[in-house]
Amino acid sequence: MMSGHRRLVPESLIIEILLQVPAKDIVQNCVLVSRQLNDIIASPTLWKRKCKLEGKYIPRFVKPEDFKKMYFFNPYTRNLIKNPCAQEGLQHWQVMRNGGNNFKVETDHHGSQDVTQTDMVQEWPERNINNWATSYGDCEKMQRINLGEEGVVAEVLDTIKPTIYISEWYAARNDCACHYELEVRLLSGDEQQLDRFTFEDNVPQWTSGEWTKVEHLFTDYKAGVRFIEFRHLGVDRQFWAGHYGPKFTLSSVKFMFD
Repeated sequence: MMSGHRRLVPESLIIEILLQVPAKDIVQNCVLVSRQLNDIIASPTLWKRKCKLEGKYIPRFVKPEDFKKMYFFNPYTRNLIKNPCAQEGLQHWQVMRNGGNNFKVETDHHGSQDVTQTDMVQEWPERNINNWATSYGDCEKMQRINLGEEGVVAEVLDTIKPTIYISEWYAARNDCACHYELEVRLLSGDEQQLDRFTFEDNVPQWTSGEWTKVEHLFTDYKAGVRFIEFRHLGVDRQFWAGHYGPKFTLSSVKFMFD
C-alpha cells in the first residue's frame, strides 16, 4: 500500500529548475504551485543565484532579504536613464525650453550620418535608434534620477563610491551650424550640487554630420550623492525654420565596478 505521504523534491533541485524560469513567471505563477515552492521563492538563496547567473551586481552591504529587490531593480548594471533614445518620445524627460519648432523625434537622422554605420549599434543592438532633433530656439530638457527609488543602496554611494559613467551621442546636420551642451550634476538629498560635468560644442556649417560620443567618469565624489541630474540642450546657429539644430540620443548613466 502507498503510505499517502508525498515526498518533497529536494530544494537544491527546485532551485536549479527555477534558475531556468523567467523571473516574472516565478513571482506570478510558480508561487501558487505549493507551499514548498513558495518558501523557496521567498528565500534569498534563489535570488542570489539568479543575480550571479545574470551578472547583476550585489553590493556587500545588501542584506540577504534584499537579494530579490536587487534582482528586479538591477541598479548597478543597467542604464539608469529612462527612454534614452526617444523610443517613447519625450516621456520621462522634463522639457525646460522648447524653442523654435520644438523637439522632434527622428527615425531617419536626416542630414547626419547613418547611425547603423557607427558604434551606436553595439549599445543598442536592435538598431532602431531614434534621436531628438532641435530647432532655431533653445531646446533643452533634463532627467533627474532618484537613486534610492532606483534601488541604489546609500552605503554603496557613500562608502564604495563606484565610478559613475556618463555618455551621450550627438551630431550636427551637415548643412547647418549649431550649438550643443551636456551638463550632468551629482546632487545630495537636499539637492545641493556635489559634483558637475559640462561639455559644449559649436559645430560649423558644412561638416560631415558624423556622430560624436561624449563620455565622462565621476570618481571619488563626495559622500551623500542621492540624485543625478542629466541635462542637454541644442540650437541651430543660423535661425532656420525647422529642425536644423543638433541631434542627440543614447543618453546613459551607469555604475562601473572594478
